Amino acid sequence: MRQQGSEQEQFRAVLGAIRDMAVNKPGWELLSTRVRANLSTGQVANFDNALRIFPVNNAVDDYNCRHLSFLPGPVLSIEATGFGTGWNGVSSRDAGNLELRFPLALKSRCMLTENIWVETGLVNGALGTVEDLAWQIYS
Repeated sequence: MRQQGSEQEQFRAVLGAIRDMAVNKPGWELLSTRVRANLSTGQVANFDNALRIFPVNNAVDDYNCRHLSFLPGPVLSIEATGFGTGWNGVSSRDAGNLELRFPLALKSRCMLTENIWVETGLVNGALGTVEDLAWQIYS
């Protein structure tokens, strides 16, 4: 948990209230102190690598596409391959949030959305950064 220590106690309580859909006025006021418009440029920069929470998937897609365009180098469109009857007709939701096509670039951040290999730390919520890409060119 990132919000450790006594100085984060109020923030932890507000996060719990959000989870329980029970935010009160003091909680709202605490969160309002962190609105971007009320922060200095230096304080805003502290959030450059922060985890973002969005209410709907479309907002996530918009944010990700906007930030991929800021990365150095090209953005590649990675296409999935599969096997079995109808593998390419399954919705992302029914395929463990796997997409048939997704954009990827060097230095893009990625998050796992389910446990893949728990013993090695490949768990739901694990974050990583793309450091290199390798592909085979077919002729």
